[in-house]
Amino acid sequence: MGGSLAIDTALEHPDLVAAVAVVGAGTSEPYFDDPWTLATWRAWHAAMAAGDLDTAVDTFTRFAAGPHRELGALGPGVVDRLRRMTRHTLSQHTRDEPDHQIPLTGTWERAAGIEVPVLAVTGTLDSPDHIGMAERLARTVANGRVAPVEGTAHYPNMERPDVFDALVEDFVGTL
Repeated sequence: MGGSLAIDTALEHPDLVAAVAVVGAGTSEPYFDDPWTLATWRAWHAAMAAGDLDTAVDTFTRFAAGPHRELGALGPGVVDRLRRMTRHTLSQHTRDEPDHQIPLTGTWERAAGIEVPVLAVTGTLDSPDHIGMAERLARTVANGRVAPVEGTAHYPNMERPDVFDALVEDFVGTL
């Protein structure tokens, strides 16, 4: 979600952005075809709509492992931290609150106009949809590149922070 916000900012306020780094993301108009991703996404949204925070947190956390492994394959610190972060964020929202989001449209078409460098980090074990959107973003912008992190899913920054940090430091160093 953060990557999508960063891209939206580059689209709407290019004067505020010198470069963008995203992880497993494209624009704020995601598309999903992968059965695992679709099922997880729908279950997460259904739990949120029902006001079931525990199930929403559990379901959202599945993205950390990706479609090819179980959460137990990740370090316990990663799963615990992600659960705490997710609970904190999702608990700020209730099913009865109004939706104050102002969705952008045509973001994929407009992405070609992003002139700043874009780094799209992907976890090689992430869902095909997330990897595909990140790769598409890097191909679409004028100055984009993809940086896969082996053996990670949707949160390479949490699973392999040393590799992730080096990629971002290298990217920033080229600006």
